[in-house]
Amino acid sequence: MKNIILNLGLENNPLKNKIVVNPEAAVTIGSYKYKKCSFEESTYNGKKELTFVAGFECGFAVSKIILEIELMCLEMEQECIAVLIDGIGYLVYNPTFVGDKFAFDLQYFKTI
Repeated sequence: MKNIILNLGLENNPLKNKIVVNPEAAVTIGSYKYKKCSFEESTYNGKKELTFVAGFECGFAVSKIILEIELMCLEMEQECIAVLIDGIGYLVYNPTFVGDKFAFDLQYFKTI
């Protein structure tokens, strides 16, 4: 099983209210539901935003996890979602995103 932590910004997320009201039903990776979560304040593009931080254990290969998070980006209209998979950080971008892409930076990542 892989240990996964994801940071999901909620500022422009159309599912924000669903996630805040019922986080248990809001976010999965494939059929895996998160084991623990928190809501943290963070900054994106110079603006403060609420970030949903969720921890998973998942049996998928890293490539499958990345694909699932790309699908989350599409569904939640996110430019990218930051994720830590077994201690390795990724910024997973929406497949339709056009623009500058940045590298994962642990100093901005929220953990639980």
